[in-house]
Amino acid sequence: MKSLLLSLLLSFSLLVQAQNWCPPGAEWAYKTQCPEVSGHAILWYEKDTIVDMQPCKKIVGYESYLGSINSYRINIYTFERNDTVFFYDNSSFWPIYFFNASLGDTLFFENQNDPVCDTVLSMLVDSVAIVSVNDENLRYYRAHYIGNNPPNPETFSMQVMEKYGALDNHLLPLIVCDGAADPCYYTLGCYNDSVFNLNSTVSCRYFYSKVEDTKLNIEFTLYPNPATNQLNISIEGHTIAQYQILDFTGAMVISNQAANSDFSIDVSELAHGMYLLRAQLSNGQYAMQKFIK
Repeated sequence: MKSLLLSLLLSFSLLVQAQNWCPPGAEWAYKTQCPEVSGHAILWYEKDTIVDMQPCKKIVGYESYLGSINSYRINIYTFERNDTVFFYDNSSFWPIYFFNASLGDTLFFENQNDPVCDTVLSMLVDSVAIVSVNDENLRYYRAHYIGNNPPNPETFSMQVMEKYGALDNHLLPLIVCDGAADPCYYTLGCYNDSVFNLNSTVSCRYFYSKVEDTKLNIEFTLYPNPATNQLNISIEGHTIAQYQILDFTGAMVISNQAANSDFSIDVSELAHGMYLLRAQLSNGQYAMQKFIK
């Protein structure tokens, strides 16, 4: 009986600890800047699951770029154990974040992103702190690469904070080594979970799309909104070359050419919900606006 009680207490302790990283409701929004395009990455907790017999969290999301009409989906599997966060890549879980890091520690983790880099990356912790955010004390560290084949110095050091993960890189950090193509840069702009938020009082899923809707300062009219069978589009003084409609997960559901400033789209087959219309103008700029079906 004592053994059973001890096992139950231990299981409960591990469960509570696991909730510190990626709790239900967790969402991240990253601003993305690449050499020729910019955009955003949106990720959120989907469910608890098991991968290769390891209980873990599934994170889903998408990346979308203003310089491209395309977007792509993201699936990430992760768990926390003993203040270390692991991510699943190439059929194994690898340690990426070390929340218990101390000043002067050397951190080691497997490189699965860029074959030009060392297979095992070594990083020296050069700064640690306790940062108070929303009355909660969170551990922070900064580390820089010290291996033999260094990544691009502009992309690798890395700042990491408990609960958030990387502040100046992707959630699953992007590693780009010297001699490789120009990198993309990620900056965390929004984090929310069921009891905590950073930089936004709205869902991180709409954090950057809300900013980018008004970025071009172009009069962009959608009606009726909510739409039933037909959505009418009007942009004063501009011509739309092509457009796409994305659902709230970032999946493209409609894509077509336009070559007009006033036209209609048949949305009768769309399920009820929130959508984003993204239009590429004839001058190469982009304009976006949300609507409801």
